[in-house]
This record gives sequence, structure tokens and C-alpha cells, in this order.
Amino acid sequence: METSGTTNTETHFTDIPDLAEQLKEYRLDRFGGATKPAGIRVSELGWPCTRYLVHSVLDWDNRAPPSDWAKMRMQEGADREKIVMRDLNAIGANVWGQQDTIEWRALNIVGHPDAKWYYEATRDPSSKFGPLEFKYTNERYFRKLNDPADFLNGDIFLRKWYSQLQIYTLLLNCEIGFFLLEECPGGVPKFIICPLDYEFAERELQRAEEAQMYISEALAKPNRKPEYPDKINQHAICNRCPFAHVCMPDLRVDSALNIIDDQMLIELLERRQELELAASEHRAVCKKLNMMLPDSVGQYMAGDFVIKQTKVDRKGYSVAPSSYIMRKFTCLKKRREDEKPS
Repeated sequence: METSGTTNTETHFTDIPDLAEQLKEYRLDRFGGATKPAGIRVSELGWPCTRYLVHSVLDWDNRAPPSDWAKMRMQEGADREKIVMRDLNAIGANVWGQQDTIEWRALNIVGHPDAKWYYEATRDPSSKFGPLEFKYTNERYFRKLNDPADFLNGDIFLRKWYSQLQIYTLLLNCEIGFFLLEECPGGVPKFIICPLDYEFAERELQRAEEAQMYISEALAKPNRKPEYPDKINQHAICNRCPFAHVCMPDLRVDSALNIIDDQMLIELLERRQELELAASEHRAVCKKLNMMLPDSVGQYMAGDFVIKQTKVDRKGYSVAPSSYIMRKFTCLKKRREDEKPS
């Protein structure tokens, strides 16, 4: 029995607009584009390369843009920050000065703390306060970060977060600063008290002072090619730098650079880049577990985990002389910034 009408969705519904694409375009438009910085941004100071700081001011318009995914992720973080600030006011927290500009003109440093918080009962001028930084972060970072030291034992972006709060704490002449983390997804909050690390903050300001020397020289002589600090040529850092295509870190190749135009190969390299950080952390966690677990055969239980340990005899053998290709990968442009702070 035939039925009237068509059931071919590919032809019948082609005139219906794609809401997901429209929503994506709207959110990307809200994110906006790169803007010329007024100086060295406090949020940039934690990147462990002085040359990067100079690029961030002189070559801001050549920064490799984040992926669409990263843009929407950062916009989501900005939206969550507004909600959290609203909720903090609702519970009576003395939060104020959201995104106020603070600067140190001598070093050309400028920043915008998420907020300031009177952690004593009132907003009396004599009451103690500290900068409050909100970070909307993934589950892995959320579980990893529990005290200030955790920000310095891992990813570059975590170091940037720590540096950012330390500089705000110093510039505002405060004793302590605060991190308010929120897990994505889930919205579970976590509060971390971060005392001023004066020696760390001073070292960061010294790097800013060095960077500003190069920036001032370049701006004073706009018709000359600017000079930059030395390249650091550190694979783990340069590989994630948005100015790598401008800086061109030394590859130390022993022969001519041959171009491979294979899209499938490029896509696999990009996927490898995305997985590299997680794989590195996995190896570090396994190494730490091996150090903490007892060196004896048996079964152990920790929380919801059962660990079974058995003895394995390793057979000895000799390897015949041979040769093989050793590969080292360096990414020259900015990859997806899945862990970039909001």
C-alpha cells in the first residue's frame, strides 16, 4: 500500500535553517576578534618566554587565532563568570570591582582582575581584601588543583593563572589572593586561598621589565626592524605558542626541509598534538603511582579501585645492531587551546 507524501528528509526539509549553525555564528560573533593591547597584559606574564611577551605587544595582530571550539569555550567561561558573580552577591559576599583596570605604567603592565573580595565582614576601607580570579575549567584540571603549588606542577596555562593572580595580589598590595574554580560540566565550585609569593612575583616583573626594554626600543624606532629576546627553543613550550609561526623556533634540522602535502597525514599530526598533553600527564601519574604503591605481590584496595600486583620475570636478550628513524614533532602554528583559561 502506497502512502502519500515524501519521506526523504534530505529533500523534504532542506529549506529548514540549521539552528546549531546559527547559534554557533552568534556565539563566535560575540567572541569578537583580537584587539591591540594597551601594554603587557598581566594574563600573559606567566608564559615562560620573554620573547613571547614582546611578540604579544608588537605582533598582536599576527597571533594565531584560537579554533572556533576554543572561542566558544572561552565565551562560555565569560558567561559563567557573570553568573557566579551574581550568585556571590546573592549570598552576601563582599565582591566588587569586577574587571577594574589596574596598571603599572613604569613596566607598561595592564590587567583586569575578575573581582576583589573583602574577606572580612565589611567593606570598610580598613578591611582586608584580595583579588579573586574565577576559572571555569575541565574536570581534569578541577581535580588536579587543590592548593597553590598545584598550579606550578604542570601545564603552561596553569602557570599563567598562578602568575596572573600573584601579580594582581602584588599590584593591589594585598597579602593573599583567591581562586574560585568551577568544574565544566557540572558547575561544582572549589575555593583556593593563594598567599602572595613575593619572590615569584618579583621574577615575573623582572621578565616584564626586560620585555618592555625591547618594546620601548621598537616603538621609538618604528622604521627599523624590531629586535627580540633570544628564542628559548623548548619543544613543550614553543609547540603551544600562538607566535611560533612568527618566531620560528630553531628546528635544528640537518638537511633541507621537505614539504609533505598530505591532508590525512596533517590531520593525524593535529590529532597527535591534541593527545600529547593527556598522554604526558598519564605517564607522570603512572610514575607517581608506581612510587607510592608497595613493591610486593598481592591485592590492594584504594577507594573504588582494586590493584592486583603480580611478579613478572623479565627475560634477557641481546639486540642485533640495526638502525631506525627517530622522529621529533614540532608544531609551528597554534593548535586547539582546549585548556585555555576563560
